[in-house]
Amino acid sequence: RSAGRVPVMMGCTAPGSRQTIQYAQAAKEAGASGILVMPQTYVLKATREELLRRFELLGKAVDMPIVLYNSPRRAVIELSIDDVEAIAGVAPVVGIKESSRDIGHLTRLIHRMGDRIAVMVGPAYYILIGSALGAPGFIATGPELLGKTAGRLMEIGRRAPNADYVYAHHKLTIVYETLMSLGTWPSSFKAALNLQGLPAGMPRDPLLPLGGAQLDKLRTTLGELGLLPGR
Repeated sequence: RSAGRVPVMMGCTAPGSRQTIQYAQAAKEAGASGILVMPQTYVLKATREELLRRFELLGKAVDMPIVLYNSPRRAVIELSIDDVEAIAGVAPVVGIKESSRDIGHLTRLIHRMGDRIAVMVGPAYYILIGSALGAPGFIATGPELLGKTAGRLMEIGRRAPNADYVYAHHKLTIVYETLMSLGTWPSSFKAALNLQGLPAGMPRDPLLPLGGAQLDKLRTTLGELGLLPGR
């Protein structure tokens, strides 16, 4: 439905190169404008040569813009700034979702690579900080719950810190930490959207929907932040 109207980027990560390429080819056939790709995940470690080979093979097999995804907590492997620069030299890398939760690393990455690729902020509570440092955007869960404020986050972040900045940063921080602390990530996010009247359905098996005290806490937190209908 979105093809041709809104650019859509699809996540295409598997431990092996062959499966990652298959995912990327399927994404291209479906009309995606680009792909989001992690390094080898979980059980695999990677030398620099292996890391470069993964992305070089992908770039040669599928002619699509690549956005790297650096999330050491999830992939176990952390992309250093040298890694990012090297990968960008062998594959059509146009950006990176930076989720290392290291503001020093983010600062250095934007300074060194920001004129060559789009350094996009990951965790929601770094959005305003990242935008003030020069990040052109973000790829994060949580801003959707802030309503119209979500569309102004980059504008707010690029202005000198003021009441809007502090207020939005506080909301983003509370929303993000609440979502991360309740159940699993997809379950808490879907529950939040459902509470806002946005039909997100139930998480897929084996994930369980949020309920009981956890759902009550989420409802209370969103209500206190003024993020529920009628509040």
